[in-house]
Amino acid sequence: MIKIFDPYQMLNLSNDLNDFNLPKQMYDLLIEEWPIYKNICSQLKPIEYDFCLEKWWISHRSRLPNFFEQARWILRAPCSSTDSERAFSKYNLILSDSRQNMSEETIKMHNFFYFNFRQHLFINEDEEELDEIIPLSD
Repeated sequence: MIKIFDPYQMLNLSNDLNDFNLPKQMYDLLIEEWPIYKNICSQLKPIEYDFCLEKWWISHRSRLPNFFEQARWILRAPCSSTDSERAFSKYNLILSDSRQNMSEETIKMHNFFYFNFRQHLFINEDEEELDEIIPLSD
């Protein structure tokens, strides 16, 4: 399904929107613009070295508003589970066995600092815990 949002992929894909097994709500949004999109794709020049898919969609936003909205969300979705796995791993470090009594507010604050300021802003390379720098309790 994601391939239909890459205009260069469209050159090799089916001409029938039904072949992509889209959810009905998405299909209903895209069907009116489908012929316009196929026409635009058929007129593409060979791919350029600096082709940017996001810029391409922005430049076609007014002609393909429904496609643009769908592409905007679908193309930004992570392609793998790596990000979510990394986040769970970080959460396990934050909420370890020794921190089971943290309040919800303290966990939120800790998460905020951990994910926003851990990137070498306040932490030296050899320090492991954010708690050593920013105490979370009185």
